[in-house]
Amino acid sequence: MKILFIASTPESIIPFRGKLLRTLVSLGVKVSVCAPFTNQHHSIVRELSDSYKVQTYTIALGKAGINVISDFRYLIMLINVIKLIKPNAIFCYTMKPVIYGSIAGWISRVSNTYSMITGLGFLFIDTDSFFKKKIQFIGKAILSFSLTKNKKIFFQNVDDQKLFFEQKIIGKSQSTHVVNGSGVDIEFYNQRPLPSEPIFLLIARMIVNKGIYEYVEAIRQVKKKFPLVKFSIVGGLEENIDGIDEVVIQSWVSEGLFEYRGVVSDVRLEIEKCSIYVLPSYREGTPRSVLEAMSMARPIITSDVPGCRETVLNGITGILVKPRNSSDLADAMQVLIQDQNLRESMGQKSREYAVKKYSDDLVVADIISQLDI
Repeated sequence: MKILFIASTPESIIPFRGKLLRTLVSLGVKVSVCAPFTNQHHSIVRELSDSYKVQTYTIALGKAGINVISDFRYLIMLINVIKLIKPNAIFCYTMKPVIYGSIAGWISRVSNTYSMITGLGFLFIDTDSFFKKKIQFIGKAILSFSLTKNKKIFFQNVDDQKLFFEQKIIGKSQSTHVVNGSGVDIEFYNQRPLPSEPIFLLIARMIVNKGIYEYVEAIRQVKKKFPLVKFSIVGGLEENIDGIDEVVIQSWVSEGLFEYRGVVSDVRLEIEKCSIYVLPSYREGTPRSVLEAMSMARPIITSDVPGCRETVLNGITGILVKPRNSSDLADAMQVLIQDQNLRESMGQKSREYAVKKYSDDLVVADIISQLDI
């Protein structure tokens, strides 16, 4: 039995799929991974080969927007890799691998293609821009076609599954399954003591739909009353139609609103420093950063939107806030700033909820039960 995983970012493979890859290999499955590896990813490639016993293949991928020429080249290269490996199954995740991996598998006559919808992103974010609406229309049409070539489609929350049916991106006859995100390694992200002072952290790519602007405005409001409270952001810049320019970010830093730490090698060190984790995203599959913060016993403030709302027991493990509403976000921040006991209680309950629902052992077992291997 051979299975090929198709990923859009090498950095996502081990944190998000590592347990699944290792488990499949332990079951005797020959596992390969295709991603846009570069010289900067040498350590990832070596770890996948030496520790995970996974074969890697490199294909360049342009992540930003729709580019007919580069996307067609990506599709052709995927077909060539599939013909070389001759897998019995393909597993795709994130939008471009889902779209082009599914089509490549169909052209190559792979009977078992699986896709995981890890988040809807730009295609499903409301916009007033005519240009963006056109891109969304084209993207959804291509996505719909590609998903007809799947044996099963995995969703990370029921809202996304429902939306795909309602917008007729998938038909009612298609086989789907909802899993609890990608799971989190509850031993690796182990419980850490909560700092006594209120310190806020957001981990996200620097794009609009992660709620970065709302976070910034909420900080401005909070600092009027609590000027000494600390805030930080961790995450990389994005060459994306929704990306936030580095100049804008640095202007916020110069304003004294937060510390911007960019990309870090180990987010555990950042989560350990904070006492409240915030993600005011517009929509998610299941936000991995929230699961990591929960596992490390941090109270959560996140948006009451699909993907995010499932991770929080409102008032118990954290606070759900209105989406795209900086005032509501600021109010929630101030509640936790003023109540250390509540922060500690919510943090402990977050850890318990992560162990019970989001352990990667549970999620991986659920996924494998749905695969024909």
